[in-house]
Amino acid sequence: VSALDQQIAAAQRRLWTNRFLSRFTVVFAFAIVAVTLTWSVERLFDLQWPLRWIASSASALSLAIAILWTAVTRENALAAAARLDQAAGLRERVSTSHFCSAADDEFAQAVVADAQRAVRGLSVGRLIRIAPPPQWGWALAAVFVAALPLLIPIGVLKPAQAKASEERQAVIHSTKVAVKHQMDQLREIAAKT
Repeated sequence: VSALDQQIAAAQRRLWTNRFLSRFTVVFAFAIVAVTLTWSVERLFDLQWPLRWIASSASALSLAIAILWTAVTRENALAAAARLDQAAGLRERVSTSHFCSAADDEFAQAVVADAQRAVRGLSVGRLIRIAPPPQWGWALAAVFVAALPLLIPIGVLKPAQAKASEERQAVIHSTKVAVKHQMDQLREIAAKT
């Protein structure tokens, strides 16, 4: 593997990382919004859904979608070579040499040798930086929106019958606790006498 191929591969990895961060930011913002809507419905109707499981599943699904989306739309070696040319100001030396690398004539070999000399001192990390995606504002806004369900009182839209049933259950439970307490006191008195 030549130095030219290594530089192109490094540029590809940088471009893939930037693409992944961009895709993940978008997908994760949508996942946050979906979990927030689910949480809002759960609080409005007091449904007792497993929100931790829902949130962790949404996070894992958004990661999987971002990885798949990046894999399907990733840059090939020619696109990475063109981006490296553009970033380093090499006037299509690297991308042209990518086409000429399989040819056996002297002109093609001269183009490849020139490109190898041109990329020898380059640092791909300085030329193609891993940067925050332009969509980071979406994710930040989604995080702020995620706190809104905390403002919703629990069970506001719960049907009246369900509220009455819960109140009856609470009264029955408190009565059972009081009767059990009285019975324990009577048993204690009976045991002493």
